[in-house]
Parts: sequence; structure tokens; C-alpha cells
Amino acid sequence: MFSKIIEPRFGDTDALGHINNISIAKWFELARNDLHRLLNPSMDPHEWNLIMAHSSYDFHAETHYGSDVEVRTFVEKIGNSSFTLRHEVWQKEQKTVTGKTVIVHFDFNDRRPILLTDSIIEKLKEHVDGV
Repeated sequence: MFSKIIEPRFGDTDALGHINNISIAKWFELARNDLHRLLNPSMDPHEWNLIMAHSSYDFHAETHYGSDVEVRTFVEKIGNSSFTLRHEVWQKEQKTVTGKTVIVHFDFNDRRPILLTDSIIEKLKEHVDGV
């Protein structure tokens, strides 16, 4: 599991007074940085080999400004050329949002998915959650 503590900004809220859904997407992206560093240590965009193919969100409760949140990221499934991540937003010991993201191992020169290497699979397995 990867964990990222985020302090919500006032600008993350909407007119209803809770965290806007687009802010959650940004938080999930930020929470993936540790995974990106694991698979692309240089973080050099010219050597990048990952692309997001899918993202979805389920909102279970409102998330509010004024209290830190923890975004937990788990590897849920490892395929041949892609893997699925599960994200969870926790605030004050309550899970407020869950989401899934499918990441594809991608060759940007040939514009096609490529098989995950054994090295990448082993790194991903360290973060698999059995739930």
C-alpha cells in the first residue's frame, strides 16, 4: 500500500461546502507519484512507460475542508500489460471515496501496450491488497 497525506485547500471545495469531485481525481493522481517513482525512478517524461486507461470513483460520504485526508493506494490486479489500482480517501477515520484506475505499460514510440516485465510485476506484487 502507498499512503499520501493531503491537506485539502480551500479551493478544493465547491459551492455546497464539500470537496469537489474533480479534486478527488487530482488527489488520486498525486497519490500515484510514489508508484510512478517505483516504476520510473528518474521520473523523466522522455522515458515514461505508463498511461492511464480508466478511472472511476464512488463517493460514500462527504469529504470536507479543514481536516487532512489520507489517500491509500493498493495494487488490486496485475494483468499482462496493465494493472488496476484501488484508491481510498480517508478522513477522520471514515472512508469517504473509493476509486479504481487502470494503468497500462505503454510504448509511446510504437503507440501500443507492452507486456509488464518480471521486474515490474515483482515491484507491483509488494503492494497487492487481498481485499
